Amino acid sequence: MRFGVVVLAGGFSRRFRGDKRLATIDGKPMLLATLERVQQALADFSGSTLRVVIRARDPLIEHLLNQRGVIATHAPAWPVGIGASITAGATALLNSEPDLDVIAVIPADLPQLCSETLVRLLQESQRDRLTVPVCLGEPGELIAIGADFFPLLSSLPVRRGLKKLLRDHAERVYHPLVSDTAIIRSINSPADFQAVIQPGPIDRSLGIHRIDRCDTAGVRGA
Repeated sequence: MRFGVVVLAGGFSRRFRGDKRLATIDGKPMLLATLERVQQALADFSGSTLRVVIRARDPLIEHLLNQRGVIATHAPAWPVGIGASITAGATALLNSEPDLDVIAVIPADLPQLCSETLVRLLQESQRDRLTVPVCLGEPGELIAIGADFFPLLSSLPVRRGLKKLLRDHAERVYHPLVSDTAIIRSINSPADFQAVIQPGPIDRSLGIHRIDRCDTAGVRGA
């Protein structure tokens, strides 16, 4: 199996009221914290390919990625939306590696994602299905897309991204169960950020218990 990974970092963080990609977590910018977890996982998959999708004009982020030898792909200036970013990233991957079997899509705002979770996601993926891990009964923010669905990635809804794809092909969505709460804790607002760096009452109000060690053990779900 040949794997590609798209890290989505082309949004404008409007709810965060600042560039969340540069918000410091674990001593580094959020984007780089997430990227580090992704690269740790990909070390287990020789020949895997990584692209980070950034804004159409994004010189600072592009410089940070270049310093780390990571290839950036620019989202289109218009239309702007998650679907356009996924299309741009998948197109860049397939132009360089047309024989990929699976493309995983990972948001850049999962800085505490356990690398073992991504390893398992790729291990569980197949060419003929969409793989979405589940934690505490909620689907995670990352997905592995099998090659059977690659032709559909060129026409994703700009704003809704993969939601329609998952709905239209629900019978081919596979949900491995994991206990990595990071997959359901994307950081969209200042409150989300505080909940990650200072777990406390916010976490309890959400019914989420912090898991300090990466434990992806689970059973298969349909």
